[in-house]
Amino acid sequence: MMYVGIPYKKGGRTAEGCDCFGLFLLYYKNELGVDFPDYTDAGISSLADSFRRVETPRLHDVLVFSFNGERHVGVAQSSTRFLHNISRADSVISRIADYSEYITGVYRYAHINNK
Repeated sequence: MMYVGIPYKKGGRTAEGCDCFGLFLLYYKNELGVDFPDYTDAGISSLADSFRRVETPRLHDVLVFSFNGERHVGVAQSSTRFLHNISRADSVISRIADYSEYITGVYRYAHINNK
């Protein structure tokens, strides 16, 4: 599935439109076959047991950011690039280095071999 160009839609969870968390859910379901509960239903903390914190991002890792107190997530496409969807823009792949000052954590899904 192509993820670049998906329109931003607050609360969206489909390829027709999604927010950053919706893009994470869509990516993990389609690429890894993992169907996480939506945090609006289960609470984002319900995902904590599925991930472990790591230092260096790799393919499929989740990057968590904070912009002026607002949380944002993206999915690593390599050790240098990540997929994300920000307000009022289509989803894009950006350089991790361009956002490094905003990263609050990098998390690896505990149930896949992520080499």
